[in-house]
Amino acid sequence: MSISKWNASLGLLFAFFASQAAAENGLTLVMGQLSFDGSYIKQVVSVKNERDNTVRSAEVECGFFRQGQLIATSSSFIDNVAPGHTGFANILASSNVGSDRAQCRVVTAP
Repeated sequence: MSISKWNASLGLLFAFFASQAAAENGLTLVMGQLSFDGSYIKQVVSVKNERDNTVRSAEVECGFFRQGQLIATSSSFIDNVAPGHTGFANILASSNVGSDRAQCRVVTAP
């Protein structure tokens, strides 16, 4: 495994465990695979609803970094997540370079 892939893997593991530990307002954000296809950076995310009511809409915002520099941002909405259930989204950002790390958060959850 190359050093850059190793570093990217470590960053993903750190982001995964850090995001699992932080549940804000009864919503747990979990980050999955980070990938790049030559035109778009993609971060897979899920939000688990641990509230007693349905979450009508939760926005997940991500910043994409390469060697510590922010190179792109994007967000997506996950709608109608019932109590105890999990919603999923792919966060896509247009970019001509890949990202070695993503940092995401739930920014709205009415």
